[in-house]
This record gives sequence, structure tokens and C-alpha cells, in this order.
Amino acid sequence: MNWTRWIERISLWFAFVGGVMLMLLAVMTVVSVIGRAVFGQPVPGDIEITQYVIAVAISAFFPYCLFSGGNLIVDFFTAKANERTRRVLDAIGALTLAFAMGLFAWRTVVGTIAVKSSGETSMVISMPLWWTYALMAPGFALATLAALALAANILRGETDNEAADQVKP
Repeated sequence: MNWTRWIERISLWFAFVGGVMLMLLAVMTVVSVIGRAVFGQPVPGDIEITQYVIAVAISAFFPYCLFSGGNLIVDFFTAKANERTRRVLDAIGALTLAFAMGLFAWRTVVGTIAVKSSGETSMVISMPLWWTYALMAPGFALATLAALALAANILRGETDNEAADQVKP
């Protein structure tokens, strides 16, 4: 199995974990709303928890979204270009995404270190904020690899642009 298939599988697992996190967050929200309405007591820190879980879940979804071509493709200017030109431009786009995700991963790690050293915690539940940063970094790092794998697949001609081909001007 080549390295791009491994990246795809790991990306799928990250997306699965992100989905489970959002389902658990939905359950917590329902419990919090019922607790507020019935007992006058919501889940402590429910808004903080929601913010942190959504941030981590989004970073977990990025790799699979990028790898599967789920990102927005604007092919208005390239619709009439030949296949080779589109493939080169798509590969350049994937490499640009890899660069951007690499920057996100790097800055998230730097942010983790800075926030951990400052000892910053959340207001209500006093959760160390660096935990959220630390949990986001692997998603961005994997998204970098996923974008590189996408570029490799595009250059080898192993991707199909069905989604892009369905919307023609």
C-alpha cells in the first residue's frame, strides 16, 4: 500500500473522531439545556467546552476534506483548459494548501508552547488552554500530509474530478 492510501485511512479516522466529538457535544448541549430549563443549572462551562471541542473537531476534519477534494473548487477560468493544464493547476493548488496547513500546524505548536508556559486557563472551568492547541496540531499536521498526497495523486493522474466536472459553466 502506498503512502497516500495510509494518509487517506488516517484522515478518515481523524474525521470519524471529529464526528464522535461533535455527537458527544450535541448530547452535552441537550443535557445542559434540559438542566438549565428544569433545574436552573446548566453544565458548568458548556460554552467554553463547545468552543474548544468545535475547534479540535474542525482540525480533525481538515485532512479528509482536503484529501477527498471536499474543499471548494473554482474552475471558472480553467473550464476550457486542457486536462494537463488543469492537472498542473490543481497540483499547484494542493501544494499551496499543504504550505498553508503546514503553517497552521507550526503556529499551533508554537501557540501550544506559549500558552502552556503562560499557564492560561479558561474562565469558568479553569481548563488549561494549551490542551486545545495541542489537540488541534495533529489535525493540521495530517492536513499538510493529506494535501501533499492529493498533489501527488493529481500529478500521477489518480484523482477524478467528478465534483468539479459536474458543475460546468
